[in-house]
Amino acid sequence: MSRPAALSTSVRSSNGFLSSSPLAQQSILRDLADAEEEGEADAHGVDIATSGSEPAGGHEQHYSMSGSYRRTSYVASGPRPFFPSASAPDPRRANEQDRDAALAEERSLLRDNQLIPPKHPRTTSTVSNRPSGLVKKNFVGGFVPRKGSADEETAIEDGAPDENTSLLGNPAEPYGGIDTPENIDKRWEEAVASGKIKTTWQREAVVLARYSRSLILTFLLQYSLTVTSVFTVGHIGKLELGAVSLASMSANITGYAVYQGLATSLDTLCAQAYGSGNRTLVGLQLQRMVYFLWVITIPIALIWTSGPRIIGAIVPDPATANLAGRYLQVLICGAPGYAAFEAGKRFVQAQGRFSATLIVLLVCAPLNVFLHWLFVWKLQWGFIGAPIAVVTIENLMPLCLFLYVRFVGGSECWGGFTRLAFKNWMPMIKLALPGLVMVLAEYLAFEILTLSASWISPTHLATQSVLSTISSITYQIPFPISIAASTRIANLIGATLSDAAKVNAKVSLYAALIVGIFNMVLLSSTREYIPRLFTNDADVIALTARTLPLNAAFQLFDSIAALCNGILRGLGRQEIGGYVNLFAYYVIAMPISFGTGFGLHWDLYGLWAGPAIALGIVAAVEGWFIYTTSWERAVEEAQERNSQETLLGIRSDDQGRTETIAPGQEDHLPALCAKVHARVTAFLAAQASTDRLRGVQEQTRLSLKVLEEALERYSLAELSLSYNGGKDCLVLLILYLAALHAHSVKTSTPLPDRLDSVYIVSPHPFPEVEDFVQLSIDTYRLNLARYAKSMRQAFEDYLHDNSHVKAIFVGTRRTDPHGATLKYFDPTDRGWPAFMRIHPVIDWHYAEVWTFIRHLNIPYCSLYDNGYTSLGGTTDTHPNPVLKAESENDSYRPAYELVQDEEERLGRDR
Repeated sequence: MSRPAALSTSVRSSNGFLSSSPLAQQSILRDLADAEEEGEADAHGVDIATSGSEPAGGHEQHYSMSGSYRRTSYVASGPRPFFPSASAPDPRRANEQDRDAALAEERSLLRDNQLIPPKHPRTTSTVSNRPSGLVKKNFVGGFVPRKGSADEETAIEDGAPDENTSLLGNPAEPYGGIDTPENIDKRWEEAVASGKIKTTWQREAVVLARYSRSLILTFLLQYSLTVTSVFTVGHIGKLELGAVSLASMSANITGYAVYQGLATSLDTLCAQAYGSGNRTLVGLQLQRMVYFLWVITIPIALIWTSGPRIIGAIVPDPATANLAGRYLQVLICGAPGYAAFEAGKRFVQAQGRFSATLIVLLVCAPLNVFLHWLFVWKLQWGFIGAPIAVVTIENLMPLCLFLYVRFVGGSECWGGFTRLAFKNWMPMIKLALPGLVMVLAEYLAFEILTLSASWISPTHLATQSVLSTISSITYQIPFPISIAASTRIANLIGATLSDAAKVNAKVSLYAALIVGIFNMVLLSSTREYIPRLFTNDADVIALTARTLPLNAAFQLFDSIAALCNGILRGLGRQEIGGYVNLFAYYVIAMPISFGTGFGLHWDLYGLWAGPAIALGIVAAVEGWFIYTTSWERAVEEAQERNSQETLLGIRSDDQGRTETIAPGQEDHLPALCAKVHARVTAFLAAQASTDRLRGVQEQTRLSLKVLEEALERYSLAELSLSYNGGKDCLVLLILYLAALHAHSVKTSTPLPDRLDSVYIVSPHPFPEVEDFVQLSIDTYRLNLARYAKSMRQAFEDYLHDNSHVKAIFVGTRRTDPHGATLKYFDPTDRGWPAFMRIHPVIDWHYAEVWTFIRHLNIPYCSLYDNGYTSLGGTTDTHPNPVLKAESENDSYRPAYELVQDEEERLGRDR
């Protein structure tokens, strides 16, 4: 049986430790090193050992939403791609806004299931004459209320405690006085574990509408920047209408799609830079991308300058080609601004400021309409006024975004202009190229229809412009809904609420059906009037009216396919949608379109028949896949993505306990250190949801500083590690590996193949300990020397055999015998072999050690799952009596359930 997870851990499915890009990690680390060399490090100071990874949370055995909550993001809109993006959710870090939103979701779900009191308690007298607010919320929200007696319901309404609402605090306060993150998280865990969280279609419909409304507005506003030219110029003539569509298509393929695709690398780089600890690296990534896109603008400008000749060689009508070419030539002036805005969007989104784009569009979209009217009609500039208006807005948008950052928020990630922006470009380029290919593949497909229509006649090209614009406008409704659905489903799946996710998927599909039917009926019934919004040409109006019924049928399949893709993204199966869509277009749509459009001379009917049939197949195939999907298995897969980190050879068993598995192909030590460093720094960059996690993060930072100081004092050959397979030296080993990577990157010091270490074997060792030590040797590349002697004699022999060793890392803590007075760096006492003892974890508490191990999913010795809390030999170690389970089989609870330091060694005889 799978363990439930909270909405706070569900975001981890998309932000897992291994989801970060190693290439991006290396880039961030190099930037940090360069910044230190240039003296441009963050004024707050950032340790190289705690930076450079994508922030994310690890697997933790609580079920809160806050660490994994994913909000819908205001992604770029534009011309309708034939198939929606199949890219994975963005690797943005969970921030304070995400945690607040997740807490609000948890609170809302608990309240609507009557598991916590209402926000505004009311006395019995106030509810005697009208329905209770909670009951009304349950009806509107769609949750199934828990059945109970009238006395219970009155007690809840009064805020008075009963057997289910004990320890509520002050019942006169909102939510009975329990509205704290800790209490909400605790009640959420209990509710999810006991299966008390329920939802219905009414609730999910409300959530879906709330998630999607801002997205729909944003998409429509951004697409209006393009479509305004079509509406404005179309009334000049059909040549102009066809030319503006052809020019926009050419600009998309050769310019705008290039900018959007290359800028996708910032989704990774800016997110990881933001989590690195040195937030000004986000500004560095922005500068670097802007300069890169401006360099790319040079060949784009050369292509657009030759627009009349290039388009004229493809399009048979010279007048149309000339107008489209002139349009492209004017757009050159706006290309740098467009590039800066595409990069700037990622800059603010990496900080969680998704509303910045919407605010800019609320200013620029209405102004864009005004400028088109002013230039094209008022000033009578005609066709050329449209691209001038576009260029003006393209240069205004980055300026507005700058003003937002300067006066609203986001400037803390800007460290000023720096020479570092001209260095370290290769990782950015390597990350950008896959995004470029995907964006071009998405948009090229639909734009080919426009180019094909130009081979028929100017009237058909103008009609195609109207049809494609209509399809793009109507697509701005189902696609945002699909984003909202994927976000909601991903969060519910991550929280192990498979039934709720299934309900949301059904609601989403019904919403797609309603939107598709609405669009289909609207376009069919108004086919005589819609073309007049675009043009006054009678031929174009007539041809559009005749073709719109086929376009209207296309809308139903388009809407359903968009939502199916969204559901697949929420399930983490976006690759299915990608494969199906690619196959549908290149194998089905294109042959049908060209075969019927030109072979059978169906013209536009034929060109649109291909996409309509292909999307119908996409909707059917993906719908069937979703119908046959095991939602319980989807939950298990999400948990596996959260917890199964094969980097360290671990997994979670059916009871949620961590167990070791045989490691795969061994990593060389440098690669292993890089991976461990990525996970540790991701843990440090993540926003802690509890006080204990915050404490562990601080202890980790202090330990890394001690390790870094040791690496500066001593060479690698002079350092060794004392390792016996116990929990404390295990934490020390992980931190040592992370520090080694940071030190190697910072100083360009090569790492050895294996790590020098010493194991002082107990006189009567546990077989489980021996097995785990051997697994550690293989997994962590240890050069482990074994000595079955007394500690003093073992160290003496080890130093005799390894005379180059001057200092040894030891996992002693203050609660260990003789550990109370130790310091970070402590020479051995008189009578002992001389070496420096280094204690990076000396101040860690017992509970902090286990929090670190379990939060990062680090494998540990199996004895700890059987009640052992301090490992010695078989003759002096036994399960801790404090962990004795209340059962007949004399079992013991796992070691990580112990909390008090003073109880740790109750399982030791000495």
